[in-house]
Amino acid sequence: MPATATAETAEAKDSNPAACERSHAVNLPVIKAFLRPPTNNPLDSYTYIAGIKCREKGFLKQDTMIQSGIKEFEELANKGLRMEFTYFPDMTWSSFGPPAYSAMYVTSMDLYTGQTGVLWQNGQVHLTGSGWNGNAYNSPANQSFKAEGVPPLNNWRLFELWYGHKLSPQLELRVGKIYPWVKFASHQTSGIFQNLGFDYPGLYGTTQFTGNFLPFAGAPLGAQLSYNPNSHHQFLLHIADGKDDGTGGYKIALSDLSLSPEDGVEIIAEYAYLDHSPDPKKLPGYYKIGFQGNTGQFFNFRTGNTENGSYGGYVTLEKMLYAEPNTEIPRSQGLMGFMKFSGTSGTNTVVNLVTSAGLSYAGLFPGRDSDMAGIGVAYSQFNSYAASFYANSLGLQPSTGETALEAVYLAQLTPWLMVIGSYQYVITPSSMGATNPAIPSGHVVLLNTRISF
Repeated sequence: MPATATAETAEAKDSNPAACERSHAVNLPVIKAFLRPPTNNPLDSYTYIAGIKCREKGFLKQDTMIQSGIKEFEELANKGLRMEFTYFPDMTWSSFGPPAYSAMYVTSMDLYTGQTGVLWQNGQVHLTGSGWNGNAYNSPANQSFKAEGVPPLNNWRLFELWYGHKLSPQLELRVGKIYPWVKFASHQTSGIFQNLGFDYPGLYGTTQFTGNFLPFAGAPLGAQLSYNPNSHHQFLLHIADGKDDGTGGYKIALSDLSLSPEDGVEIIAEYAYLDHSPDPKKLPGYYKIGFQGNTGQFFNFRTGNTENGSYGGYVTLEKMLYAEPNTEIPRSQGLMGFMKFSGTSGTNTVVNLVTSAGLSYAGLFPGRDSDMAGIGVAYSQFNSYAASFYANSLGLQPSTGETALEAVYLAQLTPWLMVIGSYQYVITPSSMGATNPAIPSGHVVLLNTRISF
């Protein structure tokens, strides 16, 4: 999937009374971590995602800061090659330490083979590279959600490299290094929040000691199958190497085809139901249920031994609650809500259960139709054995869980520039389930920017 909100169903095109050239602006509100835009199944496929409409000309209206209007880039795009360059600088002020700065930059290229005129139809080659500079983490909070190890900063590394082929209009197969959480468990509504608690289940994964996905490394080698029998149902299956690239993405590692007992196999399956209608009076909903399992070896915090297998599941619900009347595009502005439940079994992960809920509003203020505002709460419950394990090693106290309250506002200043302000109040902030009783709660303020070149 490209790193931009370009996907649109046939229903959305047919229902739009004003035909225009579709904008390829970055779907900034829902970009999290390594780009997981839910554009393959937007909340309402019969309308546009708020703020992304027709392509326009002019520096403050064009899709990207630099590429738009340059003839050479437009010619390449017409021939099937699209390139994206996005920069994510963040600043954080919190009760847990000094101000922090970090930045991530992402480059992606997509070659749509059918548009080249010389290659096969229905194919897509996707490559994503990324890098960081600044501090390792943009917030001392959320430590319980972080993957083990320190990310290799100030270096570019390969993240995704896969080939996708449309076997039929309903069936697509992708093979290569694929980050599963672009399609799995992705949502518009929860995606605007900055606290990582709202990102579950996309953080559950395969690292040996925490059970969390290692977001700083390269995506594992695998295959992904998606089946959409109609505009309401979707089935997803992802099978991959059970251990992430331990080099941090410095090596392509496509030659590593071995599946050792320690690595195992990662399996994710999901069913999604999209409840929508061309009738503008009917409000859409989006519901998902998924399973994740890994047959590899994990550390059991209860016994102190390694054991095979880690399994979990999730349920997510997203619903539009109110649509503003008399808008240019029906249901493009209004109130949306979500609830998410995800958990793992056994005693070999740090986080056993995460629940979150929240509300977001697109176009809350007059004249700011592309902006989004949100409030939400996320709660994570720790594995008591893991909390004791890390508390003893760090000289702290074990915690039963962590709660984060967040208010966020996203101002889309241009199609290529968004400023995000977030305030969080974190109760019993923890590091791998270990908490400092001297800091029972604290504040986190984030100012983030998303720039597409």
